[in-house]
Amino acid sequence: MKATLTMPRPIRQLPVELANQIAAGEVVERPASVVKELLENSLDAGATRIEISISRGGLQEILIRDDGRGIPQAELPLAISRHATSKITNLKELENIHSLGFRGEALASIGSVSRMQLLSCCEGRTDAWQIDCNNDDLSVQAASHPVGTSIIVRDLFYNTPARRKFMRAEKTEFRYIDEVVRRIALSHFNVGFTFKHSDRLVYQLAPADTETAQNQRVAKLCGKAFMEHAVQIDFSAHGLRLWGWITGPEFSRSQNDLQHFYVNGRIIRDRLISHAIRQVYQERLYPGRHAAYLLQLEIAASVVDVNVHPTKHEVRFREARMVHDFIHHSLCEALSGSLTNTAPVNTGWNQGGRPQIYASPAYAPANYAPAKVSEAVKGFNYPLGQAKALLLEGFIMAESKQGLVLVDVRRAQKMLLFQKLNQALDAGGIRNRPLLIPKSISVTAKQAIMVEKSQAILKQLGFDLSCNGPESVMLRMIPVVVAGADVEQLVNCLLEKDITQQQPRDLLPFIANIAAETQSQQDSPDELNRLLREIETLNAPSLWRCFTAQELYSLINPV
Repeated sequence: MKATLTMPRPIRQLPVELANQIAAGEVVERPASVVKELLENSLDAGATRIEISISRGGLQEILIRDDGRGIPQAELPLAISRHATSKITNLKELENIHSLGFRGEALASIGSVSRMQLLSCCEGRTDAWQIDCNNDDLSVQAASHPVGTSIIVRDLFYNTPARRKFMRAEKTEFRYIDEVVRRIALSHFNVGFTFKHSDRLVYQLAPADTETAQNQRVAKLCGKAFMEHAVQIDFSAHGLRLWGWITGPEFSRSQNDLQHFYVNGRIIRDRLISHAIRQVYQERLYPGRHAAYLLQLEIAASVVDVNVHPTKHEVRFREARMVHDFIHHSLCEALSGSLTNTAPVNTGWNQGGRPQIYASPAYAPANYAPAKVSEAVKGFNYPLGQAKALLLEGFIMAESKQGLVLVDVRRAQKMLLFQKLNQALDAGGIRNRPLLIPKSISVTAKQAIMVEKSQAILKQLGFDLSCNGPESVMLRMIPVVVAGADVEQLVNCLLEKDITQQQPRDLLPFIANIAAETQSQQDSPDELNRLLREIETLNAPSLWRCFTAQELYSLINPV
């Protein structure tokens, strides 16, 4: 229904209270947003120990106590005012941000939607002071408090019931806060953290000043399994440094919950960086699997703009291409080295500051003894050799210099399809082709409505799919790369997901899996050899196994 005003209204200045609550919507999305802003303030104040205590998922109370520099008595009223900050004073400093927070809006926004109290004592002083945001006079009162600052936020959204009713269950809000605390603790190892929920200790982290202590913190927050498969990396070149922990393809996950990336200690979600990392892993991971990593990028503050989003989750680089290539090159170097090189290494950048072209080493199976093979294969230099047969419609048997090779063709096809779909989407769109005869597919009424709402997503995925009735859709075009698959089954499986809530890229692994499972497999020698050449480009040795003559003999004649 279109909203209209019943009568013209004059333009007026918004009341301060209303303007503050509207501005709070940019900063205070939920209790986790409050915790993030207050923790960043504590870190900017030089805190070495921070205590976080919450009640009822943060909706009833949030307490953040630190041992930072504190706030002088005269500055307490300014601290809770909008556009008041000690972190920048002019435009030049705005272009060279070194602090996590800088806008001067967090405390004012939080105070406008809660009952907030601030207590502080400056270093070198014994007198402490407090101010209550819910008092109209904003008077400063004497208090008892150690050096540092405590901020207590009670009854969040008490005066904005419309916002409060959109909050999730207490357990859900707690999980959001827990994620914020974990992410910040993983980027500031020199700070100790104590986290409590409803007077129950969740975890306590001592400052991690040594490599061993840092590894212990990562293991505690990311899991022992992560650390068992992770290796520490450190790459530097021309003012850029990338360090942290990465895992190889053997530790892939079904979701992206162990992907942490920071720029100068700031948690960020950046499409440029995500693209660089995804390109590195997409050829090494099975479709639908996600890499796990904890990475920190250090870069001069003057060449990165953090003032592009109210929550400061996004950044913009002055030399975006250089940053992308540096990250891509560094991770390729680490992964191609089988994750064995943990010392700082030369990334191979030239003196001009631009990355040289990186070439992955050709695959060469290790620890396989030479086997006697037929004359037809001698001199045949392809890693997977020459196809001999298709077994059980799921494995290609080939003969190479190293011996007999068995290739898991179904898994390989899923990876190849995912790669092709992903590359096509990056290139601007997935190419499609019309069906010789449009296909009518029966669906539920709910699915038909979903098709109508998802036309933009379906078009990006290469499908021309439209409603043909209350419980029927018409398929006219499909992606070229899924030709040969059971398109009716593919569409039915796709519509079982709520695609209206998905991004096109998130659906690519699913499409690749279904298409590969339903594609008919050609068994002609030329087609099988063509497929082997494609599989070799994946550089994924887990897809095949080479049996030497001695190994085959042992299988047939066990001792």
